[in-house]
Amino acid sequence: MTQEDLAVKALLTREYVSLLERDKRSPTIEVFIRLVRAVGLSPGEVILEVEKSLSR
Repeated sequence: MTQEDLAVKALLTREYVSLLERDKRSPTIEVFIRLVRAVGLSPGEVILEVEKSLSR
């Protein structure tokens, strides 16, 4: 998925997605939820996977 595709699906600008990708910005919870949903996941699924990886 391109930055443009992701931006459109998440209702963001491509420039903002680029800043996130380059670690120049951190997403708010609202933006995190939009991004996660834009790639077809649920926020809960992502959080559970992060928790699993942190407990290893």
